[in-house]
Amino acid sequence: MEKKRIEVVVNKSWEFEPFYDALTNAVLRPEGLPLPNIVNPVPKDTYMEEPRAVINGMDNIQVVLRCVENMMDPDANKSDSYSKMKHMPDILDRDVADMIISVSTAESTPEVQGDDSKKSINGSVLCGGTFFMYDAKDLNEDPSKTYLEVKIFQSNTFPEELFEVLSGSASELSKAKFIPQRNAGTTDFLCRVDNRYASVGVINISNYALYAEADEKAYIAFNEYNKEAYNFPFVPVCIETTHGIVKMCAKNTPTLFVSPITDRYLHFDKDVTPIQNYIAGFNAGIAVGEMLVALDKYYGEHE
Repeated sequence: MEKKRIEVVVNKSWEFEPFYDALTNAVLRPEGLPLPNIVNPVPKDTYMEEPRAVINGMDNIQVVLRCVENMMDPDANKSDSYSKMKHMPDILDRDVADMIISVSTAESTPEVQGDDSKKSINGSVLCGGTFFMYDAKDLNEDPSKTYLEVKIFQSNTFPEELFEVLSGSASELSKAKFIPQRNAGTTDFLCRVDNRYASVGVINISNYALYAEADEKAYIAFNEYNKEAYNFPFVPVCIETTHGIVKMCAKNTPTLFVSPITDRYLHFDKDVTPIQNYIAGFNAGIAVGEMLVALDKYYGEHE
């Protein structure tokens, strides 16, 4: 059997580093997950066409690790949606993955956090296969700037059994290894994989000062769309800026999102720090490591 190619695409370099730390940790990485056998240096003067690393030592899958920031031009604004799309579609086309896993730190939503803003799931990791994108360019519109044309809604069709496998033992094994967050951290971690889960993407915004306003507008827009188009079958579980772009680049390749939670709904300024981001990236690496082992077993049993 030819191995399935699983491509993991992590947003920023400061998310990739703790993610990779967890994935390669001698004590905490899951049994059955070998170390990468290919590790490539990050070029300083151009975008990166090679993967950050490749894991070839598993029975049924090959794992390719990439970083969105590294696939951008070095002088680009690393939060700019249009710049994220410049090289990534061609690179992912050439990789010919069987599945893409998009990893990006995110804010939680009232649906998973609860309506009380003091409640928190910070440090948890949520995964799904549906992508909603809200175009926020009108909040900071600059006539001289080029904006990304947004596809509002995209969803994947995965076998329900796949979600059951990923949300089973992998989730429980992950939670036991999660690090608690510094700010409003929870000790009652969630690590959930659900076919109904949707990420809410805020696209064409790079000014952090406008995130709170944009996030609220995106959340409201999702709920309106979810009601009018689908009568509420999907659950918004995270708000961030990159999953939808990765899905657009992935085209028809089945794509999952993985969101480690850094902050409570509309509490970005209060909760997010570099340490908060590091912990989230690390917990995502723990969760995805367990998912990869589960996927290796799944594909071995379903071919």
